[in-house]
Amino acid sequence: MDQYISVLYRIVKDGSKTNSYKFALWRTLARLAHHSDEHTPIISRNNLAAVFLEYYWPLEVKYHLRQQTDPDKDPVVMVRPQAA
Repeated sequence: MDQYISVLYRIVKDGSKTNSYKFALWRTLARLAHHSDEHTPIISRNNLAAVFLEYYWPLEVKYHLRQQTDPDKDPVVMVRPQAA
């Protein structure tokens, strides 16, 4: 299990500090890890997605969080497709 903790630590330590989704991801994993087997920690994508959205989506809706460092550009997932 320690290998997973070290990977998560490196993501937060070495990655961009402006990406608030990381903290929602940490909270999600901490909550779900409690219910997984210590020797074979398996968390399904469906469980991960549901809990992650529970933590992250209300913040996104209220504060319009940006996940890109250039404040003049919208993140790719927020770009509206051009009409044909």
